[in-house]
Amino acid sequence: MNKLKLNNNEDDKKIITFTINKEIKESLREILLNSEKYNLKKKTDWVNEAIIMLKENPDYKEMVLNAEGNSENFVFDKIYMTFKQRCFFSDMRNEVVKEYPDIRGPQTAIIRAAILSRIMRKK
Repeated sequence: MNKLKLNNNEDDKKIITFTINKEIKESLREILLNSEKYNLKKKTDWVNEAIIMLKENPDYKEMVLNAEGNSENFVFDKIYMTFKQRCFFSDMRNEVVKEYPDIRGPQTAIIRAAILSRIMRKK
């Protein structure tokens, strides 16, 4: 797949914002702090890998549906995605919306489901 490169030869990265439960955000922070491979600066890599892992699960659309919603305990967070990652993410979102047309906030639900799924794998 073609990569969109900027003048400084960096990948075209865009900020993706989402909401997440405070406790889950703190759990992710602890995992990153205690990891040998990751750190807080590599949260984006960890989450993007989690999204790919989620897509490999045959039940991922249902998992995304279960991660839908909001509450007062949710806070904003952000990650960065390259053009290639955004294309993958967009295809995933379209598949989820096709299966569940009434889902609210499919992008956030995908990220939330991916984070939760990867955290659960670690335990």
